[in-house]
Amino acid sequence: MCLIVSLVMSQETGTMEETLGQYLCQMRTQKGVSLEDIAKATRIDPRYLQAVEQNDFSQLPRAEIFAKAYVKAYARCLSLEEAEVMRRFAESAGTFHAESTEAICEVARKNTQKVYPEPWLTRLCSSFKTLF
Repeated sequence: MCLIVSLVMSQETGTMEETLGQYLCQMRTQKGVSLEDIAKATRIDPRYLQAVEQNDFSQLPRAEIFAKAYVKAYARCLSLEEAEVMRRFAESAGTFHAESTEAICEVARKNTQKVYPEPWLTRLCSSFKTLF
């Protein structure tokens, strides 16, 4: 049984459209496939699949590539059109991944700043070079 039952109102068109999680859950239920079956077929942890169905992308690994791969594998397992599923993924997870990508970039920038060795270390290394 699907855990999410409410629909999200599209702001631009005024029409009702299911979220990615609702869509995947509905399609899985229509095909009579359990979440455990998908987990076995895709070898993806069931808690990640459940997080996708609940649109709780914060539970997925931070790298967007993993989240996309999980969603694609889920879609393939149900023989769904990948383009439609990835469109819904972009709409549902776009904000989350934009924020997490920015955070990852910030950490990378901090970690790649030039680090200069202490003067004593430079002198020590020079001494070793002269000796050997």
